[in-house]
This record gives sequence, structure tokens and C-alpha cells, in this order.
Amino acid sequence: MNSNSFQDVLSAYPIESIVFIGLGNPMRSDDGAGLILLQHLKQSKSFQNARFIEAGTNPENYLQAILDLNPQAVVFIDAARFGQPSGTIQWLTQQDLDQIQISTHAFSMTLVEDYIRAHQKVDFHYLGIQPETTALGTGLTTHVQENLDGFLVQPEMNTAS
Repeated sequence: MNSNSFQDVLSAYPIESIVFIGLGNPMRSDDGAGLILLQHLKQSKSFQNARFIEAGTNPENYLQAILDLNPQAVVFIDAARFGQPSGTIQWLTQQDLDQIQISTHAFSMTLVEDYIRAHQKVDFHYLGIQPETTALGTGLTTHVQENLDGFLVQPEMNTAS
């Protein structure tokens, strides 16, 4: 996926109504990719008015914070094994989540989604980053880091809504 197709999906929402949630464990190499991409999005002019939560391995600890932001869209960003080359970034469907290994957090993303939906109407999106390794070790592998660094380099989207 390139940043244009990423931005196309999110263009249906006012930027300020999008909450990006970075997931992962930076002590497990590429499992920290979701947190790194979250930082890139924070620095992007296209998403400067969005909301950002660095949830690490415990998204369930941020349920009230998410609800307090009153989002129209929640985007979970995490390392996920979906059978593509390392560093590949792609949207994942709910069916994908049922069939793949997504990160190292133990709490079911479906339960997080169900809890939030019980309180307000929200669209959920899952952005997966194919890791090369999630073995203990700090820092991303070279290929994953390069793909994340180049992901938002393309022209910024128009944020007028």
C-alpha cells in the first residue's frame, strides 16, 4: 500500500475525528513498528489535527481515553503476520484479524472494538505492518524501518473537510 491509498480510506472522515492507536512492544524488534508509524503520522502535515494514542501492548487501558475523544474512526496500527514481505503495510479486514497473528498484546482487539461500539458509533480500521522478526531486541530491522520512513513521503493530502 502507498500513502495515497491509505489516505483515500481516511478521507471519508474529518481529520480531527480520527484516532490513531499505535500498538506494539519496541523491545521485540519489528513489533514496535506500529508505534514508529504512529510517530510518523503525528509529524505529518496531513494528520496534524488527528488524535494519537500510544497504547503499546495494552489498548484496553485506553478505552475511556478513546471514548473521550468522540472519534468517527479509530485506526489501530500494529505489526501483523499476514504473509507478505517484511515491511509491507496494508489494511486488514476483520476476517484477516481472525486468521492472522497480530502483535504481542494479549487482549483481544475484538473485545476492545466491542466495548467502544457499545458506547458510541465508530468505524474501526486495522493497519498491519508485516514484521521480519519480533524476537527480543531493540530497534526495527532495516527493511521495516525503510518502508515506514518512506510511507508518508508522497504528496500530502488536502485536509480541508
